[in-house]
Amino acid sequence: MRAARAALLLVAVALASPGCAPKPEPAAPAEAPPAREQVAPRPAGRPVPHAQPAAPSTADPLATRMIARVNLYRAREGLGPLRLDAALTRAAEAHARDMAEHGNFTHVGSDGAALGARASRAGYRWQRVAENIAGGQASPDAVVDDWMASEGHRANILEPAYRDAGVGHVLRNPDRSRLRYRHYWVLILGEQPEH
Repeated sequence: MRAARAALLLVAVALASPGCAPKPEPAAPAEAPPAREQVAPRPAGRPVPHAQPAAPSTADPLATRMIARVNLYRAREGLGPLRLDAALTRAAEAHARDMAEHGNFTHVGSDGAALGARASRAGYRWQRVAENIAGGQASPDAVVDDWMASEGHRANILEPAYRDAGVGHVLRNPDRSRLRYRHYWVLILGEQPEH
């Protein structure tokens, strides 16, 4: 288990630098450093309302499993649950597809778009967003457990201000020439501005 966690793909925060090139495919799953973007700081003393989790019947079963696992860890820390957001899910699915199709593993899209631009393009109005990516793990539980063993990814998951989430997953046939991983995972976390 320790070797699998060590090989976990780095999760990127939206501010990850575009010059961070992916390393050759490891023998085991990997993770990328997390990515974060923020519009403006939340005023001090304002409570953070928490969204209700999405109903399992309305979401992809893998996305529902991933959010349930994330919410389990959040609950252990006394944090409110995340809910699946349709716009963030579109952004996460598009980025997972983009990474798989172009054989890359980064927080920057093949068109040069960083996380904030990708979330906005999908229709999410955000105050702050963060992204964790992973490749190689076969299940949502394995991905989330690996992220929780990584300081930056864990910080994204346990950020109290985040209420929304989107999940993207792509499973590719292993015989594709540019394929780095069989499974590509994207978790985007978001906070919308208060109206």
